[in-house]
Order: sequence, then structure tokens, then C-alpha cells
Amino acid sequence: MYEKPKTKKEAYINLKELSNNKHSAYTGITIIDLYKEKTISFSSRVDIYFKKLSDEEIEWYVNNEEKIFKCCGYVPLGKASIFIDKIDGDYNTLLGISPSIMFEKLKELGYSITDFDFEKGSD
Repeated sequence: MYEKPKTKKEAYINLKELSNNKHSAYTGITIIDLYKEKTISFSSRVDIYFKKLSDEEIEWYVNNEEKIFKCCGYVPLGKASIFIDKIDGDYNTLLGISPSIMFEKLKELGYSITDFDFEKGSD
């Protein structure tokens, strides 16, 4: 289990261990529907496969990524994306809540797409 690193050295150690390995990220969610008085809990898992990283690459990353103190020492959407070989599962789980999984769970509670007011984007 990897915690958020408190120092660059801890981030370096985490990345060294993740190098050439698979690890998993989980997001757990509980929805409490006050209107229907129902509660559902679920989790989502994604497996991340890292390429083999050289000491030089890890050192560069730790010194050039501002957000290394989040997650377990890397940001999948940031510079670390060049180190990720493959992802199995819902990519959005890496970012937190997966919109597609959340929507499926809301449908289980009896909601439909028309129950939501999505903001319109600018054209």
C-alpha cells in the first residue's frame, strides 16, 4: 500500500518500487439517496502497469513534477503518463469517481438520464 509521499525521497522510493510492476488503484463510493431512503456502496479498481524506469528517469520526474505529493507519488495525467505501459479497467478510477460507473449505480437506484441537468458546453 502506497501513501502520499511526504518528501521527494519517499516519492523516489515509491516510483522505484512501481518500476516494471503492476499496481492497483481503488476508489470507494457510498451514495445515500435521501429521497428514496436507499444507500449503495461500491468500489472500482484499475490496474496500472509501469515500464521499467531508470534511476535517471525517476530522479528527473521527482524533480520536475510539482504534484508528486498527491496519490502515491505520481500523477497519471501528468508527466508520469510516459511511464505507464498499460491500464486495465476504467481509467477514470485513477482520477477519483468514474462518471460511467456512477451513472450505472444511479440507474440501479431508479434514476434515468432525464433526471439530471447537465451543463451545456459552449459551442
